[in-house]
Amino acid sequence: MLPAEQGLLWTLIHRPVEGLAAVAQLDTGDLDGLLAAPIFRLAASLSETPPEVLPEVLRERLSEGERSLLDRAASAEAPAAAATDCINTFRRLRVERALVEVQEEIDRLQERAEMTDEALARLWERKKELLRQLEVLN
Repeated sequence: MLPAEQGLLWTLIHRPVEGLAAVAQLDTGDLDGLLAAPIFRLAASLSETPPEVLPEVLRERLSEGERSLLDRAASAEAPAAAATDCINTFRRLRVERALVEVQEEIDRLQERAEMTDEALARLWERKKELLRQLEVLN
């Protein structure tokens, strides 16, 4: 589990108002590849739940493995990262994955000699946009 995942799970249990606000900011792609993604999705769906009962309701609706993951993260003395830092980490990871995909597509097209000037220009523009996003997130 990433420190950012632990931090956001901890926040959902110990500071549910802050935790709910944080998961509400997540996009679907932000959760790709995260061990705790199902927990964050469930927490986001509980946005109308009163914060004081969120930890209990969340635990009740999780599988045994997910509950174990949540409890392990929540047992720490403090979060590994602040909620806002966790969200930025998830977003940065999403952008980094997208960069890898664009570079792989460029490499694939060049290997097959199927790269047109138009395709290359489109991919390079996408790559530059992702690099700008990454710079903002850093």
